[in-house]
Amino acid sequence: LTALTLSCASSIAKNISEGKSVFVHCSDGWDRTPKLTSLAMLMLDKYYRSIHGFQNLIEQEWLGFGHKFFDRYCTPIGSGEASVTFVHFIECLWQLKSRYPQEFEWNSHFLYTMIEQLFDRQYFTLLGNNDLERGLYLKKDSDLSLWAFIDSNI
Repeated sequence: LTALTLSCASSIAKNISEGKSVFVHCSDGWDRTPKLTSLAMLMLDKYYRSIHGFQNLIEQEWLGFGHKFFDRYCTPIGSGEASVTFVHFIECLWQLKSRYPQEFEWNSHFLYTMIEQLFDRQYFTLLGNNDLERGLYLKKDSDLSLWAFIDSNI
């Protein structure tokens, strides 16, 4: 699955780099779609391979498009909503990082931190199903942002 996903993202990036228009939309639009568009953007633009660029990418492609983090990672496996799409995205990034280590500002520990915080739910950045829900959490305590944690530990 990882090789197929990376191949698809590479095809998207190749077409865009050749000046072709690309339409990416998978069934509901908030699982595989951000995975493919994010990977293609990382392949095309080194900005997204920086720590702050990566944060913006997650904000834009995952949070902005409404990836249902709560439904995917905070509900029982048999509920029909659970999914490992974001975890698979991180696996794809690890594969890219392994192949092209000098192309990324962040390291494997950074990716591990993303997965760890996804399941620890210590920070509200990767919680909720939409911006409204995340906004309600973050308004309570702005220190509970994963990005603030990462920025303070760079």
